[in-house]
Amino acid sequence: MVKETEKQTTDSVSLIDIFDILLGHFRLIFSTVVSIAILTVIILFLITPTYQASLLMVNNENTSGGGSGGAGLDALSGLAGLAGITLPSGQAASKTETIIATLQSRIFLEQFIQKNNLMPKLYEEYWDSESQSWDSKSPPSLWNGVNQMSNMITVDYNKRTPVIRVNLENENPMYAAEWLNKLIKELDDHLRKKAIEQTESSLDFLENEVGNTNLVTQQNVLYKLILDQKTNNMMANVSEEYAISVIDPAVVPRNKFTPKKLIGLIIGIIVGFVMSIILILYKEFRDKFAEKLNI
Repeated sequence: MVKETEKQTTDSVSLIDIFDILLGHFRLIFSTVVSIAILTVIILFLITPTYQASLLMVNNENTSGGGSGGAGLDALSGLAGLAGITLPSGQAASKTETIIATLQSRIFLEQFIQKNNLMPKLYEEYWDSESQSWDSKSPPSLWNGVNQMSNMITVDYNKRTPVIRVNLENENPMYAAEWLNKLIKELDDHLRKKAIEQTESSLDFLENEVGNTNLVTQQNVLYKLILDQKTNNMMANVSEEYAISVIDPAVVPRNKFTPKKLIGLIIGIIVGFVMSIILILYKEFRDKFAEKLNI
């Protein structure tokens, strides 16, 4: 019992000693925290701010005719199978996942950058607007442009809801909103074009099959499939928003997205405080350990 009391007393003295050591170096701790806080503020002001534009959209998978694409072809393949007819099978992937994958695909971003001539805007520091040429002998490649554009885009999607949130971050707030709205519009056009190509390919196949069969049952199924594909083709051609419906388009952001100065300052203060304590305790215990060795 006596030993336990002595141990507790020793521990409490050790904690008091540590507190006294830190209190004795209060000026050092204060100056370190202030110095790192000032340095953090300077760095935060030197960092080029970015702005983030956001857009809300839903896919038209469940609307009449809109975005039927591969899912519709799967249903038609099942129907044709009942009549002994083989159709090319479509992807069973979620329409939303297809939209997101297409948005983030390299080939689509390449087409978007080239169509809108965005390379000079993505690398303005290397572009001479007067001569309309690159200042550098080795101008940035389209590959680099796609990587930079891809890093600007983020997608927030919860499978429990049909809403997709797309964000685009850029140093220029005008570019952020303008590019995001164009990006989604051209994404819808891209998906529309693919759907039209798919339905036309299916129609060619079905019309060819009609001429190759004399069975009334199979012909009736084929005519039904042809009608469905023509409906899908018509919807793809006439629908203003074929695969995607924009709920809330992007607007020019007013507030900076990064750097978050208040959070950065708080982190800087915490880092400065922790660093100063570690350095002080290290120095004190190192000196005491050296004294014990000398004794």
